[in-house]
Amino acid sequence: EDIYMAYMFDKTILAGTVFEEETGQPVPNSLIRFIDKNAVRFVTTDAQGNYSIEIPLFSEYTVKVFHDGVLR
Repeated sequence: EDIYMAYMFDKTILAGTVFEEETGQPVPNSLIRFIDKNAVRFVTTDAQGNYSIEIPLFSEYTVKVFHDGVLR
């Protein structure tokens, strides 16, 4: 038998950690912007630099990270 899988949901969760490039340390309280052709979504990292955001599947995003008002 062939088995086919279809997505029943149109969203997924994207999660990760923001690290300082030079030190490798996590960066807390950073603002992350996910920009696609239809919307801009925001999430802020927690005290350990972690984030989690629900986003639509099958979209292309430009991601920008800001810390202390500076684009990183």
